Amino acid sequence: MNVWTLIEPGNGTAACDAASGVHPVLLSADGPEAVWLGGNPLSPAGLTLPASPQARVVALLTGSIEPGSDDPADVVDAARRTWSGEGRERFDSAWAGLRTQADRLGVALWARPHAGDVMGDVPALRQIAAGKTGIDRILLDPAGLLTPGMLGEAEDHLQRMIEPLEGTARIGATLVTNVEPEIDTGGASLRRVPISAGVLDSAVLLAFAQRAGRAGPVCVLPGDADLLGG
Repeated sequence: MNVWTLIEPGNGTAACDAASGVHPVLLSADGPEAVWLGGNPLSPAGLTLPASPQARVVALLTGSIEPGSDDPADVVDAARRTWSGEGRERFDSAWAGLRTQADRLGVALWARPHAGDVMGDVPALRQIAAGKTGIDRILLDPAGLLTPGMLGEAEDHLQRMIEPLEGTARIGATLVTNVEPEIDTGGASLRRVPISAGVLDSAVLLAFAQRAGRAGPVCVLPGDADLLGG
């Protein structure tokens, strides 16, 4: 299995931190493979790729429409608009511009589907698999696609995430981590943790990693590579 490690600035060795710079990076034995950008491509300001990405791949979120205020009604309406035709139109336009930037920089552009974003659920993964989105490849991040309400059936959700993508060459790499409820949000959101540290069955995650490894590299947090024999 080809194993990469997700290194976030300040969380690795000095050499790893130097490789990641200001952005998280997916690091293989050969060096940085992909830079992982934050930011929202659907924000009014849009998103600009780094002038010197330091890796052959740039992975980024597909984005969401931002609410006009913290009012709960505005938040709900922004989510509705994200998953409507408006959200898809804005994504198509933003992604075309990002692909132009990536081509100019000579890097590949991967999407990282995430819950709450325009591409953030299994139906969206099916569209990506079918070539209906303009997305060539993704960083499959099951922890990012899970919500607290999905934890009870997490194994089923993991299977449904990967099934439409297998055999399509759409998976650039898969990030396998555990999750736990975020205390600061009262459990309303999840944070990623090492495979053996969270609420999901580590055996389920390791079996998923073996399955994902047939499609491409498997990415883990520092210290978890030994679990995969990496």
